[in-house]
Amino acid sequence: MRCSSLSFDYLRRNSRGKKRAKVICAPILLYGYLVSSKLCGYLLALTNDAMKKLCLVFLLALPVMSGCQSMTYDDPYDNPKSTPPKGTVVVLNQPLDFTVGSSRSYIQHGVATGQGRVNIREPYCLFYLYESSGAMQNVRSIQPDRFIVTRSSQGAEFAAIQPSIEIAVYVPFGDVADGGGPSAQTLATNLRLQSETQPQVHELKCSVFGEPFYYGFVSINQMKQTLGDVVTLEFPLTKK
Repeated sequence: MRCSSLSFDYLRRNSRGKKRAKVICAPILLYGYLVSSKLCGYLLALTNDAMKKLCLVFLLALPVMSGCQSMTYDDPYDNPKSTPPKGTVVVLNQPLDFTVGSSRSYIQHGVATGQGRVNIREPYCLFYLYESSGAMQNVRSIQPDRFIVTRSSQGAEFAAIQPSIEIAVYVPFGDVADGGGPSAQTLATNLRLQSETQPQVHELKCSVFGEPFYYGFVSINQMKQTLGDVVTLEFPLTKK
């Protein structure tokens, strides 16, 4: 169970997935919130401090409750909280290029874009290389290979914006970043990779701009659609 005032927006954005959602409290509580807020508006002007505090607490609690829902999925790979398990094989089917100064090569809509621009509000993936700064002075590429997933995780990446500096902070799912100012946030599913022939290939990351409390992570099926024919995911035999 998770409460979210934007749960309906998530269902609209993910309507292609085969899932069933049972909304159990949103319409009634939303109506109650509108009526109660009007009533409390009059009470705040007429009553004492104790009643004012009670009204404020009530109004703050109702939006949280207004999106309560229980959600199930016909296909567990539509669940944004699920990640490819340890032992999954990431099959790279074509070479990927890395430009000078960058350790990332992007994929979106089934197309390898290299360091090209991606739409962060739609799912995208990237391969990340763990390498020296000297190696980054040249154009590099990785070749088709089979990478073993040794660990998977989900987290939010916050970029705190300051007048002259931008700081990126990785926060595991469930934690909160306190940057004290405005921030941009990207939800990332991280797959730690292992290869005997190309050990510099460190990670496959699939991300989208969103809010973790609204279950906005990239699902496994969305990941497969994003990677297209560039990458194939082979799961352990334990699925279903």
